[in-house]
Amino acid sequence: MIGEIPAERGLQTLRESDNAEAVLDMERSLERMPGVVSARSLFDVVQQTYEAQTGRFGYPESPAAVSLIINAMDEEDLAPWYSDDGLRLLAKTKDLASEDVEALHLFTDQHPELRILNGTPMLYNEMNRLTVRSQVQSLGLALVLVFLMLLIAFRDPRAAVYALVPIMVTIVAIMGTLVVTGYNLNMVTATLSAVTVGVGVDYAIHLISGIQYYRARGMLVTDAVETALRTVSRPVLASAFGLCAGISIMFLSPLHIHTEVATVMWVAMTVSSISALSLIPLFYNARSKRNSG
Repeated sequence: MIGEIPAERGLQTLRESDNAEAVLDMERSLERMPGVVSARSLFDVVQQTYEAQTGRFGYPESPAAVSLIINAMDEEDLAPWYSDDGLRLLAKTKDLASEDVEALHLFTDQHPELRILNGTPMLYNEMNRLTVRSQVQSLGLALVLVFLMLLIAFRDPRAAVYALVPIMVTIVAIMGTLVVTGYNLNMVTATLSAVTVGVGVDYAIHLISGIQYYRARGMLVTDAVETALRTVSRPVLASAFGLCAGISIMFLSPLHIHTEVATVMWVAMTVSSISALSLIPLFYNARSKRNSG
């Protein structure tokens, strides 16, 4: 990550020992933040050069000593470290999580010695935040559209609602898995959560269509449900676990994101298929008992 230290006087700011001590303290505090390995600026270069030359510990109090160190440096070495209105800070990071990035934003707000802190982790975190927000909105829209499609296909509002329940259970299961495993809700996992709406509803459609098929041939609700389960269960489970078996190869990938994808798909396929085969018959049987009572 790249930060900017306020320096209206440019390199002359390095001569101010009090300000230098404040900046160095800020850098050491930054290094104690989760995910930050090191922080370095021209203040560190001056201090380390001074310590190497004199054997004294700390930042030089004499502006003249600072000037000697700066003048001895090549312009090419100095150029990457400053601009017209600020000195650059380079922070090396490792395994930054979303909450770590938010903590760094708060750190920047609390330390006037650091004007801004930006870089690839910040960019990815913002992209993830925007993507997740849009995917949540898309997820709600997808559920509405799926409900309307099911309503038209089944011509039964209750059957459409029954088909949505396994999907909702699957989404909750995915979110719970992300919490338990410590995976983040990012661009990939949010997109896969939305995909489960389209994939998971297939299992519910197969079962409800089977129930309606046998009901249209004069079977009682309980008999239709039992016959549909016998007919549909094996293909549904074979489809779900076949997909899980195929996606399992991604667990062997060295990329962490592939493990996240495989985990989410395993949970999605397993929960959506089993919940469709277990919950929907319960709804129909409960409805039949109410009507008979």
